[in-house]
Amino acid sequence: MLERQSGLKVRRLRSDNGSEFVNEAMHTFCRRNGIIHETTIPYTPEQNGIAERAIAVFFEMVRSMLYTAGVSLRYWEEAFTYAVYIRSLSVTTGLHSVVPYEAWTGCKPNISHLRVFGSLGWAHVPKQVRKGKLESQAVKVRMLGWWVDEAKGYRLENLENGKLIASRDVCFFEDDLPSESAVIEVDNSPTSSKDINDLVNNAIAKDSAISPIPEDNSPPSLDISLSNPLKKDTPATDPATDDLTNTLSPPALRRSGYERKIPSRFALTTIDDISICDNSNIAFIAVAGEPKTYQEAIQSPHSKQWEQAVKFEYAQLQKLGRCLQGG
Repeated sequence: MLERQSGLKVRRLRSDNGSEFVNEAMHTFCRRNGIIHETTIPYTPEQNGIAERAIAVFFEMVRSMLYTAGVSLRYWEEAFTYAVYIRSLSVTTGLHSVVPYEAWTGCKPNISHLRVFGSLGWAHVPKQVRKGKLESQAVKVRMLGWWVDEAKGYRLENLENGKLIASRDVCFFEDDLPSESAVIEVDNSPTSSKDINDLVNNAIAKDSAISPIPEDNSPPSLDISLSNPLKKDTPATDPATDDLTNTLSPPALRRSGYERKIPSRFALTTIDDISICDNSNIAFIAVAGEPKTYQEAIQSPHSKQWEQAVKFEYAQLQKLGRCLQGG
C-alpha cells in the first residue's frame, strides 16, 4: 500500500529483534520483494531511536487520553489509533512548515473535525434504522476516534449496547468529561507567626484606606429623644454624631406633584368624602346614576354615547335576525 500511495519502492526495513519482526514469514517477504531487513543489536534501542521515541510519545498521549476521559484500559487500542492520527496532523521537528499529513498527501489538513477523546455525545439515528415514528432519533455515544481509511466519520461506542458504530452526524459535549480526581499543588513550607501577622496588618491597612476609622473607639451615642421647646439651654451636639445620625436616618420619600383627577369617561353624579393625604393610598368612590329608560338616557349629559350604544345593539339584533318588526 505504501508503494502505491507514494510511488516509491521500499528498499530497507529496520526493526528490533522481536519475534513479530524476526520470523520466517518476514524473511520470505523481504527476499521475494528485494527488501533489506536490518535489525538492531540486542538491548540497544538507541539504534532505532526515531521509532522508539515515536512509540513513547504515542503511549504518553494514550495514557493522558484514557485517564482524562475516565475510561478503562481496554480502550487503549482506539486511543492509540487516534493518537497516531492526531500526531500526523501536528507539527514535528523533522519537517519544516508542514505536518506529516501534508508531506505525505500534498494537501493541507482540515482539523475542524477533531474532538476530545472520550467525549460524550448524541449520534443521529437514520430513519431507515428506526423501528417506528416514535422511536428516539439519537443515541448516546462515546467518541473513540476518527475513521481514517475506512470511512470519513467518527468511531463511536453505543452506550446502550456497547457496540462500535460509525457516524458523521454527532453532537458532542466536550466539557462534560468524567474526572476521577483533581490534583492541587500546595506549598508545604511551614508558616511562621510573623507571616500571619503581616497578612493581618496588610488586611487592616487596606480596610483603613477604604473606610477610615475614628481614633475614639467608643461607640458614638445617638440622642434621638425629642427636645423640650421650653428649655432654653440646649447642649451642643457633636458634628460627627450629627453626620452619623443623618447617615442612619432613612431618606425621605419623594412624592409626585401630579394632581389626581377623576376620569371624565365615567358618568359620576356624586363624590362622597374623598380624603387625600400625602402618605396614604387613595381610592375614588363614585356613585354613577345609570338611566333606566330610553328617555332618561337621551336627556342625560351622555346622550350621544347612549344613542351610539342603542344603534350598535339594534344593528347586532338585526344581524342575528332577532329584531321584532313593529306594526
